Amino acid sequence: MLAFALLLQSLETLLIVPGAQKIWDLSGPFQAMLWLRLFASLALFATTSPVLIWVLLLTTILTSVRFGGTLNGGSDYMTVVVLSSLLVPWGQTYLAVQLTLSYFVAGLVKLKHPDWRDGTALTRLTGMPAQLAWPTLLWQCTFPLVWLNHSLCLVYLAIGVVFHLANAKVLGLNRFFWIWMAAYPSLLGIQS
Repeated sequence: MLAFALLLQSLETLLIVPGAQKIWDLSGPFQAMLWLRLFASLALFATTSPVLIWVLLLTTILTSVRFGGTLNGGSDYMTVVVLSSLLVPWGQTYLAVQLTLSYFVAGLVKLKHPDWRDGTALTRLTGMPAQLAWPTLLWQCTFPLVWLNHSLCLVYLAIGVVFHLANAKVLGLNRFFWIWMAAYPSLLGIQS
């Protein structure tokens, strides 16, 4: 899953962003680094060697630096978290905690805003019915319950799959779907 997520990110950067060359000037060493990232993503289908993970981590960070921050927001941040978790002995736990916090904190932040509580923010951003705001907030704010047992974890992750598929469809957040799915096994591994 991680190899597929990184391959899609690499292709997107190479194929879509170069159309904005007047703004970003993607020639020279940076273009070569993007190709290195693409080939490293392909190699990840065959091996998870630490050298390969370091190459992917560094090229992800350098791409973000080049664009003055993450190219695609939270998905680039989660990519760094997933890759770095593969480099440390306690990485699975680190990734599971970060995954849990990504939903929990997002829910708490939304909960503070009246337009999320009454559903107008959800409708404004996505066109989805306002009634879906509270189930979304409830799922995000109670996400730490995944740590209680395996069955509950499976339910929350299944909802997460639907959540990310809906975001990909409605908001075009395709990168979020794949990289978050790559992080889900960390929770499942801890629960088994």
